[in-house]
Amino acid sequence: MAPVIDGVFNAFGVPYVRASVFLPGLTPPDDALITTVPLLVDTGASSTVLHPEDALYLGIDLSQLDYTASSTGIGGHSLSAQADGNVILRGDRFNFECPVSMRIAQPTEHNKRFPSLLGRDVLRQFNMRYEPANGILQFISNESTIVVPA
Repeated sequence: MAPVIDGVFNAFGVPYVRASVFLPGLTPPDDALITTVPLLVDTGASSTVLHPEDALYLGIDLSQLDYTASSTGIGGHSLSAQADGNVILRGDRFNFECPVSMRIAQPTEHNKRFPSLLGRDVLRQFNMRYEPANGILQFISNESTIVVPA
Protein backbone atom coordinates (compact mmCIF):
# COMPACT_ATOMS: atom_id res chain seq x y z
CA MET A 1 0.00 0.00 0.00
CA ALA A 2 1.28 3.47 -0.89
CA PRO A 3 2.23 5.86 1.93
CA VAL A 4 -0.61 8.22 2.88
CA ILE A 5 -0.71 11.53 4.75
CA ASP A 6 -4.01 12.71 6.20
CA GLY A 7 -5.21 16.28 5.92
CA VAL A 8 -8.05 17.83 7.92
CA PHE A 9 -11.14 19.93 7.39
CA ASN A 10 -11.63 22.89 9.71
CA ALA A 11 -14.99 23.74 11.33
CA PHE A 12 -16.09 25.43 8.08
CA GLY A 13 -15.14 22.46 5.87
CA VAL A 14 -11.97 24.08 4.49
CA PRO A 15 -9.22 21.54 3.66
CA TYR A 16 -5.81 21.94 5.33
CA VAL A 17 -2.60 19.97 5.74
CA ARG A 18 0.22 20.63 8.22
CA ALA A 19 3.60 21.20 6.63
CA SER A 20 7.11 22.27 7.44
CA VAL A 21 8.73 24.80 5.14
CA PHE A 22 12.47 24.94 4.51
CA LEU A 23 13.78 27.86 2.48
CA PRO A 24 17.62 27.97 2.63
CA GLY A 25 18.85 31.33 3.84
CA LEU A 26 15.38 32.37 5.03
CA THR A 27 14.16 29.78 7.54
CA PRO A 28 16.33 28.52 10.40
CA PRO A 29 17.48 25.00 9.35
CA ASP A 30 16.98 23.47 12.81
CA ASP A 31 13.34 24.63 12.92
CA ALA A 32 12.40 23.30 9.47
CA LEU A 33 11.66 19.79 10.71
CA ILE A 34 9.94 20.89 13.91
CA THR A 35 7.86 23.97 13.13
CA THR A 36 4.73 23.44 11.03
CA VAL A 37 2.17 25.75 9.48
CA PRO A 38 -1.31 24.94 8.18
CA LEU A 39 -1.58 25.14 4.39
CA LEU A 40 -5.00 25.55 2.81
CA VAL A 41 -5.30 22.99 0.00
CA ASP A 42 -6.08 25.14 -3.05
CA THR A 43 -6.40 23.40 -6.41
CA GLY A 44 -7.18 26.80 -7.95
CA ALA A 45 -3.78 28.23 -6.99
CA SER A 46 -1.00 27.53 -9.48
CA SER A 47 1.68 28.31 -6.86
CA THR A 48 2.21 27.57 -3.20
CA VAL A 49 2.08 30.84 -1.25
CA LEU A 50 3.31 31.65 2.23
CA HIS A 51 1.33 34.57 3.66
CA PRO A 52 2.90 37.10 6.06
CA GLU A 53 1.61 35.73 9.39
CA ASP A 54 3.01 32.25 8.67
CA ALA A 55 6.25 33.64 7.21
CA LEU A 56 6.85 35.61 10.42
CA TYR A 57 6.01 32.53 12.50
CA LEU A 58 8.70 30.61 10.55
CA GLY A 59 11.27 33.32 11.34
CA ILE A 60 11.45 34.93 7.91
CA ASP A 61 12.50 38.60 7.92
CA LEU A 62 9.94 40.03 5.51
CA SER A 63 11.75 43.38 5.26
CA GLN A 64 14.71 41.66 3.57
CA LEU A 65 12.74 40.18 0.66
CA ASP A 66 12.57 41.46 -2.91
CA TYR A 67 8.88 41.55 -3.89
CA THR A 68 9.13 41.44 -7.68
CA ALA A 69 6.92 38.49 -8.65
CA SER A 70 3.44 39.57 -9.70
CA SER A 71 0.25 37.53 -9.69
CA THR A 72 -3.48 38.01 -10.04
CA GLY A 73 -6.07 35.90 -8.27
CA ILE A 74 -9.47 36.12 -6.62
CA GLY A 75 -8.12 38.74 -4.19
CA GLY A 76 -6.82 40.90 -7.05
CA HIS A 77 -3.25 41.82 -7.96
CA SER A 78 -0.41 41.06 -5.52
CA LEU A 79 3.36 41.11 -5.28
CA SER A 80 5.48 38.39 -3.75
CA ALA A 81 9.06 37.31 -3.29
CA GLN A 82 10.17 33.94 -4.61
CA ALA A 83 12.43 31.43 -2.83
CA ASP A 84 13.39 27.86 -3.70
CA GLY A 85 13.20 25.19 -1.05
CA ASN A 86 11.03 22.35 0.24
CA VAL A 87 7.56 21.91 1.62
CA ILE A 88 7.37 18.83 3.83
CA LEU A 89 3.87 17.44 4.35
CA ARG A 90 3.82 15.92 7.83
CA GLY A 91 2.31 12.53 8.61
CA ASP A 92 2.36 10.13 11.53
CA ARG A 93 4.53 7.54 9.77
CA PHE A 94 5.74 9.30 6.61
CA ASN A 95 6.57 12.77 5.36
CA PHE A 96 6.38 13.88 1.73
CA GLU A 97 9.24 16.16 0.78
CA CYS A 98 8.26 18.42 -2.11
CA PRO A 99 10.64 20.75 -3.95
CA VAL A 100 8.99 24.13 -4.41
CA SER A 101 9.57 27.61 -5.73
CA MET A 102 7.67 29.27 -2.87
CA ARG A 103 5.97 32.61 -3.21
CA ILE A 104 6.05 34.76 -0.08
CA ALA A 105 3.32 37.39 -0.20
CA GLN A 106 4.25 41.00 0.40
CA PRO A 107 2.57 42.11 3.63
CA THR A 108 -0.42 44.38 3.14
CA GLU A 109 -3.33 45.40 5.32
CA HIS A 110 -5.50 43.21 3.09
CA ASN A 111 -3.57 39.90 3.39
CA LYS A 112 -2.16 39.84 6.90
CA ARG A 113 -4.67 37.22 8.11
CA PHE A 114 -4.89 35.16 4.89
CA PRO A 115 -4.03 31.45 5.17
CA SER A 116 -0.99 30.17 3.34
CA LEU A 117 -1.81 28.05 0.28
CA LEU A 118 -0.70 24.66 -0.97
CA GLY A 119 -0.98 25.09 -4.73
CA ARG A 120 -0.87 22.84 -7.78
CA ASP A 121 2.93 23.14 -8.05
CA VAL A 122 3.13 20.88 -4.97
CA LEU A 123 -0.20 19.04 -5.29
CA ARG A 124 0.84 17.52 -8.63
CA GLN A 125 3.65 15.64 -6.84
CA PHE A 126 1.21 13.09 -5.35
CA ASN A 127 -2.41 11.92 -5.60
CA MET A 128 -5.19 13.37 -3.48
CA ARG A 129 -8.38 11.81 -2.15
CA TYR A 130 -10.94 14.51 -1.36
CA GLU A 131 -14.23 13.43 0.22
CA PRO A 132 -15.49 16.28 2.40
CA ALA A 133 -18.88 14.60 3.01
CA ASN A 134 -16.99 11.71 4.65
CA GLY A 135 -14.31 13.85 6.31
CA ILE A 136 -11.57 12.30 4.17
CA LEU A 137 -8.62 14.29 2.86
CA GLN A 138 -5.63 12.13 1.98
CA PHE A 139 -2.41 12.68 0.11
CA ILE A 140 -1.18 9.45 -1.49
CA SER A 141 2.34 8.94 -2.78
CA ASN A 142 2.95 8.10 -6.41
CA GLU A 143 6.09 7.34 -8.40
CA SER A 144 7.28 10.99 -8.25
CA THR A 145 6.74 11.52 -4.50
CA ILE A 146 9.79 11.81 -2.24
CA VAL A 147 8.77 9.79 0.84
CA VAL A 148 10.85 9.93 4.03
CA PRO A 149 10.16 8.31 7.43
CA ALA A 150 8.54 10.63 10.00
